[in-house]
This record gives sequence, structure tokens and C-alpha cells, in this order.
Amino acid sequence: MVAFESFNSEPEEGEWYVVVRDLRTGRRVLHVPTGTPLAPERYFVGVGPVVGMVVKADGGVAWMAEELERSRPPEDAEGPAVSYLDVYAAEGSVTRLLAAGTDIDPSSLALAGSTVYWIEAGKPASAELK
Repeated sequence: MVAFESFNSEPEEGEWYVVVRDLRTGRRVLHVPTGTPLAPERYFVGVGPVVGMVVKADGGVAWMAEELERSRPPEDAEGPAVSYLDVYAAEGSVTRLLAAGTDIDPSSLALAGSTVYWIEAGKPASAELK
């Protein structure tokens, strides 16, 4: 299995999807938006770009997406931007939001067996991929 982000981003529209394919058959196993925005807009799909992704051999997948609607640019030219991240998991036709906030480490997503891990507020967090 392979998982990747498919996106199209233009000034007046944006589409961000998570795609899982079976490399043996070429069959698309999953194709879902990167998340559900607070206020859906006509020409936008997903919440924003993927910053991390893990996939199981059976096609179960977890990812972190930067939620563009809630992320903020720096308050001044010298301050850092604030990224609002969502952690999602999808197995079959079910997509779940596992965590969301500005205190999630964007480089912390990991998979061991059927458990997905990330760091939130400096502490480990986890969920089972079924």
C-alpha cells in the first residue's frame, strides 16, 4: 500500500485529498478529503495540506493536516506562524478526527503495528487503527 496527498490549489479554489493505492493491483483503496472545514466553501475540499502520513499494509491510514482556516500567519514580521493541525485516521469508509490544535508536533506522527502515535502538548498520544 502507498498513501499520498493529491491536491489542486489555485487562488480561488483548493482541493486536498488523502489517497491510498494498492501497489499490487493499482486499485484505489481510499480517496477522502484531508478533513472537514468549519465553514464549507463551494470551491474548497479538505482542510489544507498534509504534513505527515502513515499507512498500514491493509490500507488503514492516519495523517496530520494543517487546517488553513484556523492557522494564523505571524502577528508581526518577526514572530512565528501558528499552525493548527488536525490528526485523522481512516479505515475503510470511516474517517475519524483523533486530535486537533496548535500544540501538536508536526513531525511526531508514527505507526507501530496498528497504533498511530503523535505528540500533543509535549505528551505522547495514540489511537488504534482498526
